[in-house]
Amino acid sequence: RLTDAKLPGPAGKFRRLAALGTDGTEADVARTLGDLYLFVRAWKNREELSPDRHDELLQFAGMTTRKEDILSRPGREDHWLVMGVVQGAEEKLRFRRVWLRGEKSRRFALIVDYAFGERPFERSWPLAASFQGTVHYYPGSYSQRAIFSNPVPGGRPYDGLMGYSSFTEMRNNYQKALAVSPWLFSYPIYLTDVRPIKDGLKRFLVDASGEAIPLHPSYQNFYAILAVSGGAPMSLFAEFDGYHILPL
Repeated sequence: RLTDAKLPGPAGKFRRLAALGTDGTEADVARTLGDLYLFVRAWKNREELSPDRHDELLQFAGMTTRKEDILSRPGREDHWLVMGVVQGAEEKLRFRRVWLRGEKSRRFALIVDYAFGERPFERSWPLAASFQGTVHYYPGSYSQRAIFSNPVPGGRPYDGLMGYSSFTEMRNNYQKALAVSPWLFSYPIYLTDVRPIKDGLKRFLVDASGEAIPLHPSYQNFYAILAVSGGAPMSLFAEFDGYHILPL
């Protein structure tokens, strides 16, 4: 098993392939297989990659970087807003992904935590809370994951939150990010004018132009966002994986 071999990135691609089920199109299957083929080719030629691309490949494969090495890198000081939190578990290991957004930099930072069994996570990240401090990004050509070692409560309103008004704009930026780093597992998006709709058993978000993107099959709070929106356009933060949107 890839997970047992400490290869969480490729394992995630296979899980995504299995999750497509009978609803997966030929394009969906071909893209996932293409991602795996790209990983195999890149691994064979890893010594020829640039330092940033090489580090990203190792991270995708599951090789960790020491916390001390990350903290020794130059940091980015800002006022950070907690945009979304995702929690889950694989066997007895619980994980948490926390998305932050810098007020001045407008950059996202992804904090990833792990806890074994019923042990609590090291720190609490309340949704919509803000913190002041310095974030240190992992090496890479399109860095997302980061360490926020000494956050201080922001103590003031967060300003400058801007989002995508259309899926076309969102997808264009996603493609640019993917061109820089093909190992993106998820892409943070703040949408400002979308409506949740249901067509049979399928659930979607629709933008102002009428374009629809399906919600992630694991998402279970559709009726909650439908009630909040009242059928009208709403704003929300989510992850986009190129296939589905997962509201957070």
